[in-house]
Amino acid sequence: MDSLRIAMISQGHRTLPPSGSVISAPNTLATALAKELQRFGHKVTLFAAANSTMGVPVDDAGLSSLLAAKAQAGWSDAQYLDLQWQYDLYAGLRALRSHPKFDVIHAHDYRRLPFLAPLTLQPVIYSLHGTIPSRSLSEPLKKILSEYRGQQYVVAASRAQQNQSAQEFRWAGIIPHGIEVDQIPFANQPSGEYLFVGRLIPGKQPDHAIRAALAASVPLRIIGQPGAHESDAQYFEQTLEPLFGDDAITYQGYIPHPELLSEYGAKALLFPTAYQEAFGMVMIEAMAAGTPIIAYDRGPVREIIADSVTGYVVDPRTGIEGLTQAIRTLEALNLADYQAMRRACRSRVEQHFSLNAMARGYERLYQSVLSE
Repeated sequence: MDSLRIAMISQGHRTLPPSGSVISAPNTLATALAKELQRFGHKVTLFAAANSTMGVPVDDAGLSSLLAAKAQAGWSDAQYLDLQWQYDLYAGLRALRSHPKFDVIHAHDYRRLPFLAPLTLQPVIYSLHGTIPSRSLSEPLKKILSEYRGQQYVVAASRAQQNQSAQEFRWAGIIPHGIEVDQIPFANQPSGEYLFVGRLIPGKQPDHAIRAALAASVPLRIIGQPGAHESDAQYFEQTLEPLFGDDAITYQGYIPHPELLSEYGAKALLFPTAYQEAFGMVMIEAMAAGTPIIAYDRGPVREIIADSVTGYVVDPRTGIEGLTQAIRTLEALNLADYQAMRRACRSRVEQHFSLNAMARGYERLYQSVLSE
């Protein structure tokens, strides 16, 4: 394929890579994709805040991180969100006004850039993060998506995400998220602990993981931090903290993402979410370490897990009892079968959910839309 000139627009005008306790899966994916496409020989410009150090050219528009400015100025959340629109629109405007410089514009936020679509003839591709039902789209946005439908393409990370999101989008395909598999060590000899990784909020249902582990008499390690809302704090204090008192439960707290990649070598990962997730980065990261997944059958779970091959898919109607039974089924495997499951986990990620596979998928999509 000929070398393409690609504008990669990150989300929220932040300094990249994210640091400290800042969690931004869309920006982590955007920067990893930018670097991989550059490795393929494409010319990628990443639109992000000043002081971003990504190993690819960065257009920072002369603006520092909006998130850092919020902390420094003490803005309210409402002020921050209002300014985020302005920063993102300006970054988008710079990319679109530079359109002779780029063959493809690839954005990671669908909410702003469509209103600037008339300014360019180049195809604009949006990676959708989260599930976006039609009711969440404003009427003006629906109109612009309709009027300029021919040059705006939306990509889902899973069939479940596409099915749950607005059909006003012009869907260009499904490209699963990918990770740098080599960054995650394969655990030949995992710990005997089970693992939960995620936000400690009601929708993620870590209490289901804890109760199932206790019922199955297996140790469980929990990595994550409480949510920001008052209801999340109440859930943590009233529901989770009393369960942490059991000797079989270890609460480890928050671990930054680079360090987290070395923590996945567990007996299995429990993923009892109540959400219809768009994807599940935690699942593919754990599988890269060879760790099987036990998850409720929601969202893209069946697209990620091969049932009884790389873990177990549990009917959510069976709840904690179903999770407990799946744990017991895993515990009953002989060593050879369990080791084969771990190898299958790693292999599935290498084949379907690697950064290389994701970047090749986008490369094919760029070529397809440019040839229309």
